[in-house]
Amino acid sequence: MDYKRRLEQRYPFFDYKDFYDFVAAKNFNTHVEVGCWLGYSTVYLAKRVSHLYAVDLWTLTSSRQAFDADFIDLQLIIGDEIFKTFKENLKINQVKNVTPLRCMSDRAAELFTSVDFVFIDADHSYNAVKKDIAAWLPKTKMLAGHDYNHLSVKRAVDEIGEPKTMGNVWYYEDCDSLRNEELKSDT
Repeated sequence: MDYKRRLEQRYPFFDYKDFYDFVAAKNFNTHVEVGCWLGYSTVYLAKRVSHLYAVDLWTLTSSRQAFDADFIDLQLIIGDEIFKTFKENLKINQVKNVTPLRCMSDRAAELFTSVDFVFIDADHSYNAVKKDIAAWLPKTKMLAGHDYNHLSVKRAVDEIGEPKTMGNVWYYEDCDSLRNEELKSDT
């Protein structure tokens, strides 16, 4: 049974190649992808930038169970098999400029003083998206994420301001200005 092929066919989540091309053209130095799953989007971005930090737990979480309608098929790859598949996808595609960080997003954010770009596509619950944004917004120039059509994602994103969109991707190009606006509203 070719579970990797089945997953790729059933879960074609990577629908933001144009956005990653847009980001790569900015020639940023430090890129972070939060929520990498099997690594299809990771490989795509990594081939276009100098280095990429990949943040994920690479486990089946309860939110992923709720998110995936065909969760039973995901049982085919459990435990470390998800992370092994991620690393195998990097190897098959000859990607060597990725540093996997197997931890929660907020823990990964603590490892950096500043980054140029962060893309959030992990836990889609309102609280998780809000927490990811709070962890990375103070540290990044550009903040973006996937699944703006999910009500929980949209609600968390819209609370910090009106984002630009490209397809199903939301983004804030100038986080410095966004942070300054937040400071003004706090006073």
